[in-house]
Amino acid sequence: MGGRIDKAEDGFKAWEMIQTHNYDLVVSDIQMPRMTGLELKKIVRATPRFAELPFLMITGEVSEDIRASVRKSRYDGFLLKPFHRVVLEASLRELLNIPR
Repeated sequence: MGGRIDKAEDGFKAWEMIQTHNYDLVVSDIQMPRMTGLELKKIVRATPRFAELPFLMITGEVSEDIRASVRKSRYDGFLLKPFHRVVLEASLRELLNIPR
């Protein structure tokens, strides 16, 4: 896998970047400053242009509140930190429909 990879320091910046670049997918942590990953996901899904943009949610938080919030959101993939690089790569391949 290759291609452009950008990093945002917070959810608000991630939303700005999503609107100005053509990304194939979004990988977002749930816990981010200024806008959480769940809030970012909600805005992305509510915007017709990005409604189908694959979204991989990651978190190290295992509280029941977070798990319930994730289950309620419409996400395409979910990884619990820490995870191995191979697991991340498999998730990205699946989201992008790239064969092994």
